[in-house]
Amino acid sequence: MDYIMVGKFFKGLASAGAWCCFDEFNRINIEVLSVIAQQLLILFTEKAKGSTKVENFEGSDIVL
Repeated sequence: MDYIMVGKFFKGLASAGAWCCFDEFNRINIEVLSVIAQQLLILFTEKAKGSTKVENFEGSDIVL
């Protein structure tokens, strides 16, 4: 599991408005986990602002 794959996964989740549950995060390399944390921070911040769109998330705009 790398940050690119997780970014694509988050794009789909955010666009669909879906939830997910991850298991065994302890197996992810700390470098990848750091990038995942940044990706989540971007999504959570935009959602808290009430935004309907996230611009330039991992190279594309997504509608929340």
